[in-house]
Amino acid sequence: MGDRKTSSIVVLFSCFLLLGSVPSIVFAFSDNWVEVTTFTGSGGVHSTSHFAVDYVDWRIRWEVTPGNDSERGTSFDAYVYPSSGGPYVEMMHHAIGTEKTTGIKNIYNHRGIFYIVVVTTNIANVKLIIEQNIESIPMFPSWTILPFVLIISVFLVVAKRKLYARNPKLR
Repeated sequence: MGDRKTSSIVVLFSCFLLLGSVPSIVFAFSDNWVEVTTFTGSGGVHSTSHFAVDYVDWRIRWEVTPGNDSERGTSFDAYVYPSSGGPYVEMMHHAIGTEKTTGIKNIYNHRGIFYIVVVTTNIANVKLIIEQNIESIPMFPSWTILPFVLIISVFLVVAKRKLYARNPKLR
């Protein structure tokens, strides 16, 4: 009977740990988003100044004004680079052949100091608004739950054996 009870406790505790490790859903209400900075510029190739993002979920709201040369086509590309160097962490591409001149690019699990390189063709003006979700929670790495559950399970088995070794009436 004692083994069944201990096994049930271990299973319930493991389920509790697994459910507790799943990050809660944070809905992106407008109150959660706080503006970090805004960049404006004309068409061509430009780099923004560096900006700091303190939360793991952030976004770039963009707005462009197409140029007058309809024969050249219109495109907007933006590359988000860490200030420490290295490859870009996110990329946006939008060929504007439609009426859509605004958009949002969500960026997840990146925080730090960044800058953006903007490359445009036939764009008169560009506006980038960087916002961060102040209620965002870093993702819990899925690989960390297994060692944690194993350590707790070994601890419970050792504790159970020591308890039964001291008091044989519990068996």
